[in-house]
Amino acid sequence: MAAQGWATDSRIGIELGGLPQSEATTIAAAAGRHGTTVGDCTQAMRLLRMRKTPQEVELMRRAAVIGEQTAAAALPEVTAGTRIVDVRQRFAVEVAGRGVQLEHFAFAPQGMILTEVGDYVAATGDTTFVDYGCIYQGYYSDSGVTLTVGALAASCRRDYDLLGESMAAGLSALRPGTPASQVQAIMAAVTRRAGFDSFPHGHGLGLEMRDYPILVPDTGLRIRDDFVDEPADL
Repeated sequence: MAAQGWATDSRIGIELGGLPQSEATTIAAAAGRHGTTVGDCTQAMRLLRMRKTPQEVELMRRAAVIGEQTAAAALPEVTAGTRIVDVRQRFAVEVAGRGVQLEHFAFAPQGMILTEVGDYVAATGDTTFVDYGCIYQGYYSDSGVTLTVGALAASCRRDYDLLGESMAAGLSALRPGTPASQVQAIMAAVTRRAGFDSFPHGHGLGLEMRDYPILVPDTGLRIRDDFVDEPADL
């Protein structure tokens, strides 16, 4: 900071959110010796990063394409007796070969909680969820797909179509100036009218896996650090 010629009594924002407290303390002390005050700008930077440049969008698109193409090649080979961790390993090797870092490849054994480990073996009739993401030149992708071994049951097909309707309704509401909670409410209204017990929600992507905006109901909380103080429901 001294080498940059920043004057004393200046105030510098640093993303301290991901740093150990010891490092944040060291940085603040070093700045103080030069008469500079350090503040946390983690949330301010997250707000700024909501808006992506065309170049950033292309990096995210590339990460998503690689992940989805790889999954599209690996998942159709899942049959009764396939170990899902083996599919995960193949996915990891394939994306690495394309110069992309694996972020996650999780699955939900028998529809339960997502995990990346275990000896879950697919069986005929299983319908589960697979969630995967990659990092391409620092930018994240995050995709999900429903995996069925054998024919999809009629009840599952109805649920699948209903969730598709919910997502389409949310997508149609994604317009400048629309609060994030309103988008979530529109999605939830579709499933609620059908008597479907679910919590549709979503999140942004970028230099983090879960970047702003976050599509959830309005909590009444605020986005706050040493430089910003804004309503969370932007």
